[in-house]
Amino acid sequence: MEKEIKILMLEDMEEDAGLIDEVLQAEKIVFSRVRVDTREEFTDALKKFRPDVVLSDHSLPSFNSIEALKICHENGLNLPFILVTGTVSEEFAVNCLKRGADDYVLKSNLTRLPMAIRYALRRRRHVKGRKKYCAGRISSLPRLTRSWIPLFTVYRIICVHPFIPY
Repeated sequence: MEKEIKILMLEDMEEDAGLIDEVLQAEKIVFSRVRVDTREEFTDALKKFRPDVVLSDHSLPSFNSIEALKICHENGLNLPFILVTGTVSEEFAVNCLKRGADDYVLKSNLTRLPMAIRYALRRRRHVKGRKKYCAGRISSLPRLTRSWIPLFTVYRIICVHPFIPY
């Protein structure tokens, strides 16, 4: 049984939010969600709801996905951010991915959303596990070795772990 996923949905249309809910329920994803459509509601929900993933429409009347992604980064939140929008150019989608979004899904192809959410959550868990593993390996190095200049090289070598994908 899957753990309940807490979804923060930045969406101004309740109908679109309902369609997303239906797609996730059809794929047996257990979730709770909060829908917001302003900057203030978004920042409050990040603090109070503490989501596992953010699903963001791009164009809202007073806010957009780029600003929302920036808020997540400024607050040091390491959570999956998936753009779910009507139509965007390929250039815009690539720009969002470069800025740190995990994926983008067009509203005309919502069947891809459950897979995108699962993949983004799995990827974040692996990255967190890799960081924890590497931190433990670094702390186990002799004190003298940790102060050497070539530490970066040593760090890169010891952080290769056969069970954690890159």
